[in-house]
Amino acid sequence: FKHLPDGLEALSLEGNACGCNVEELVERGQLSYLKELNLRRSGLNTEEMRKISKAFSAASPLRIESLSLGGNNFCLGLPWDTDTVTFSPCLRNATLPFLRELEMDGCRLAGALFRQVVAGVGGGGVAGV
Repeated sequence: FKHLPDGLEALSLEGNACGCNVEELVERGQLSYLKELNLRRSGLNTEEMRKISKAFSAASPLRIESLSLGGNNFCLGLPWDTDTVTFSPCLRNATLPFLRELEMDGCRLAGALFRQVVAGVGGGGVAGV
């Protein structure tokens, strides 16, 4: 996307193998008013999630209240391996202070990866989730 309307509060790219570079939209400030972001089944892979996570962290705090990431083929990464960490650093109150709903079904959460998300969301990370 080259341009989105100012004040956009909801964006759904569900089911689109978008390659729309969400991180670029965040970096350009085009999602600064966004409250709902739906990226379900949008073809996100691990590298794309790493880019989105970096952009989210750099643009924080974001106003996103509802974030849907289910059905994508990415791995969150292991907390002790900085080369594989993707989205979990964003699960902090400083980055997503208004987050109330995080949907990640089908994102291969198990074992250490599941504990990493729970630690970010419930362990002082994101207060409202």
